[in-house]
Amino acid sequence: MGSILPNAVWLPGPEDPIDWHITPSIMGAAADAAIAGRSDSARARRRFVATAADVDAVKATEGLAPGDQIYRSDLKLIETLGSAGWRVTRTIAAQSYTPDWATNSAQTFRPGNGQQAWCYWVDGKVITVTGVLIFGSTTDFGSTGWGPTLPTVPGYPAGRILTTSLWGAGEAIAQIGGTIYRGAVTSAPLLSPAVDTPRHQIIFRDASRVTRWMGPTFPATWGQNSVLSVTYQYETTA
Repeated sequence: MGSILPNAVWLPGPEDPIDWHITPSIMGAAADAAIAGRSDSARARRRFVATAADVDAVKATEGLAPGDQIYRSDLKLIETLGSAGWRVTRTIAAQSYTPDWATNSAQTFRPGNGQQAWCYWVDGKVITVTGVLIFGSTTDFGSTGWGPTLPTVPGYPAGRILTTSLWGAGEAIAQIGGTIYRGAVTSAPLLSPAVDTPRHQIIFRDASRVTRWMGPTFPATWGQNSVLSVTYQYETTA
């Protein structure tokens, strides 16, 4: 993390947000107000903190206003205070998460001892997700279509609406045996968000070029050491 010089100028560290290098003496009150989205001339306040406890203390005691921001140096992310409360509005580094494959009404897939790594980035309302799953010896392939849950991003409701295009929210690649299959991640949730945890559909085309959900025998019969990788983006409306 950076440091504060004697003249009160913030000297960012190598991983701090580059767009925070401007000092209040250079950035006038009107510009600050415009960036913060405020209707008055109050300057947006920015706090740099290192732990979750520090974040809680700042939020509880400093009387921050909409447009104010907190930069978490431990997680490399920015939280912004809006009319609906605090939310992550930008990540400087990838945020890891583990999707839940089980919490819905129909899906029976379980990763077992398979290896998986998932992460996401936030840029305003746009969330980018990447993930890879290597199937293991105890993976339960189930009998229904599969779909990993979306990441839980602080400040965004779990039942958020997905607003990307119908086809091509992202790309899915399956490696089964020595064959590579290319598919897509669609914007339509696999199951109803009103009933289940929101998740995207992962689909492939069969030999007749008909799109179908990914499942235990599609695009081919999965087995140990098969690999699934996905990359997709979506926008929240919340």
